[in-house]
Amino acid sequence: MAFSAMKNYYKVNDVLKRIGIARSTLYNWEKAGHIPQPKRNRAGYRVYEDADIKKIEEYAFKIEYPQEQLQLFQRKGAV
Repeated sequence: MAFSAMKNYYKVNDVLKRIGIARSTLYNWEKAGHIPQPKRNRAGYRVYEDADIKKIEEYAFKIEYPQEQLQLFQRKGAV
C-alpha cells in the first residue's frame, strides 16, 4: 500500500503572521499575479500549502531587499 504524505494547510491569518505582511498586501500580490492564487476550501476560503508560503516568502524577500539597499544608498547620500 502506498503512503501518501499529508499536506499542511494554513489559513490567511497563519500566513500573515508568519511572513509579517498585511492582508491587503497579500491580496494585492495575488491579484497582480506576483504570487500564485491559493487553493480554496469547500467554503471558499483561501488555504495555503507549505510550497505556497515559500513562494510568498521569496517574493517578499525580493521586494524587501531592494528597499533596504535603497535606504543604505540614501544614508550614504548616493541617491
